[in-house]
Amino acid sequence: MSVLNEGTIFSHSVLGLNTPPELEDSVFKKFILDLLIDSAPVTQQLLDRIAQLYPANSTTLGGAFNTGDSLFDRAEAFYSDNMYLGPRRLFFDKAASTNKLFSYFFNEFIPGNNVTDGVAHASELALLFGPVPDSIEDDFANQFTDFYINFINDLNPGRRLVLCVLSERLLTHLSQLSGHVLSQIRDTSCS
Repeated sequence: MSVLNEGTIFSHSVLGLNTPPELEDSVFKKFILDLLIDSAPVTQQLLDRIAQLYPANSTTLGGAFNTGDSLFDRAEAFYSDNMYLGPRRLFFDKAASTNKLFSYFFNEFIPGNNVTDGVAHASELALLFGPVPDSIEDDFANQFTDFYINFINDLNPGRRLVLCVLSERLLTHLSQLSGHVLSQIRDTSCS
């Protein structure tokens, strides 16, 4: 289970700081260190490498953030990758050989949600537990709820939600925006 902007709501501590470009790397590194219980093992070399992997003003970081706040975009991309996507992929790599696993990717912005947060962690839950924020989402919400109830009932959401096969790395893409409520997409960032 993943949504487009997993880390946004967990990165608000750096939102709107208006950090000058020459200080952005140091504030970004402090954000990373503040996430840790014990930052002692983290070297400056490691922090420098992370800053290279999540450069300022990049439009290629993870989900389509591009809020215009470079520091916030970097922080949310780092958080999404390291607290959600990476652990999910590691778990699936280990568990898929012995268990049936199903995964979905949700990237549909729900009207009324915070635009800066994008498709934030748990934003799809309104479609399951209500109230459905917009009647245009009703059919989609009903289908999503069917998957959920089926999964709770017998650990299988139904034939239309793809079984995770490690060699294929497919996720079920849940989106009305794509023109298809369900489609399969490849989880390319972990190949």
